[in-house]
Amino acid sequence: MLRTVRQHHYVWAHHLRRWSIDGKRVWQTTPRGKVVCDSVAGVARERDFYRASMLTPIQIGLIRRTIALADRTLQGIHLRTLNRWLTIQRQHKLITERGLGSAEIDEAFEALQSNFIETLHTGHELGARPTLDALAQQDLSVLEQPQHLVALMFFFGQQLTRTKRFRTLFFAAAQSGPNPEYANDFDDAWWLLSYILGSNVGWSLYADRRQHTLSLLTTDPAHPLIIADQPIVNLFDNPEPGKPPEFGNFYFPICPTLGLAVCDQAVFSMGLHALSADEVHRLNAAQAKTAQNFIFGNEREIVEKMCKLMPRFAQP
Repeated sequence: MLRTVRQHHYVWAHHLRRWSIDGKRVWQTTPRGKVVCDSVAGVARERDFYRASMLTPIQIGLIRRTIALADRTLQGIHLRTLNRWLTIQRQHKLITERGLGSAEIDEAFEALQSNFIETLHTGHELGARPTLDALAQQDLSVLEQPQHLVALMFFFGQQLTRTKRFRTLFFAAAQSGPNPEYANDFDDAWWLLSYILGSNVGWSLYADRRQHTLSLLTTDPAHPLIIADQPIVNLFDNPEPGKPPEFGNFYFPICPTLGLAVCDQAVFSMGLHALSADEVHRLNAAQAKTAQNFIFGNEREIVEKMCKLMPRFAQP
């Protein structure tokens, strides 16, 4: 019998442990704005966050139209992922209609619903791990190897779109878009749409890699980097909130002393870039200002300072 995974992380717990003070605990904010030193095992996750649902004809149509907008390289992959789920959905419906169900079948379907997307995210995490491990040792040569770079960029894209904050923004955009009557359908199908969009971002970053500046950002331990529950942020100051930004200047913290930037603009120098104290503050502030519920760090003082910039705790 498949093991059902109900608690879904939207930020990779293994990566958060790079900020650990003892291999398990990190300094982190609580939902009430306090700062504690605790395990990352139970944070940045939600029960059934990626749980697959029975898709309606309208939702299937929305997904197919989203797939049609993707790069041709990805359209076939997206359709196979959709069809895999539709096959499971049809089989479950047929079994139910014929009265052939059982407790064991229900448990198996429950596991498939819970694990379908979570398993895909786990694959991207494991695929990117060797690259992130190498970058944590300041080994930039790993980015010259296509298999490592493509794995990292797909992880990058998924980590951008799989979060709670992205889901909130996604639903708000659907509500204010040209067809707000479909907002709830977009939200109900978010579990698959977010994965498709994350793959699109990842492929775009890889395919256009020669147009981006890839920078490994370094800082000394006296000025550590934090990470939040929206760990990939766009540093471009969008003058028209609510509209897609003109540039993608993406930043992702690797550990307290290293970060990765993939930028359309020349924000940082190519390759190794030593951050100034002001640049560290700007990067930490960007993490805090886009955090939904949590920020994490290896020092209490920096987490307490950045907590005040989180939207839910910022003073008017």
